[in-house]
Amino acid sequence: MQPDNNVPGNSVVERPAGHEPVPGFTLIEIMVVIVVIGILAGIAILHLSPLKDKGYTTTLIEDLRNLETAEEAYFIEYATYTPSLSAANYMPSVNNTYSITTATVTGWSAVATTSQPMVSAPSSCHIANGSAATTSSEYPGTVYCP
Repeated sequence: MQPDNNVPGNSVVERPAGHEPVPGFTLIEIMVVIVVIGILAGIAILHLSPLKDKGYTTTLIEDLRNLETAEEAYFIEYATYTPSLSAANYMPSVNNTYSITTATVTGWSAVATTSQPMVSAPSSCHIANGSAATTSSEYPGTVYCP
């Protein structure tokens, strides 16, 4: 059945032979999609940076907790805390370093630092146990990241 060209609202465009419409997208449509994806990626990157920093801080905290476990194990065996632990007893995460600042019979303190660039979080955390001084408002033995 052929459409009736005389009925209002029912128009048929006749094309010359060999000019069939090609399925696909125009260049403008593709460029608009690319621009929208670029804007969304830019927004996502801004929101992911603090999450990455939080991950680095979390590894610092976990490293200090593991150091605490290693120090307590050393204390149980030798009845004193040590200013240095061998790699067999304690190994920090990749890109993190630690320094035991004080270690005596009555307590110890340490600082862990990351070499990763931090945007919105501190690049070091510390912990103190026993009689070692702490700047944390929490109880001794709590990891503090200023």
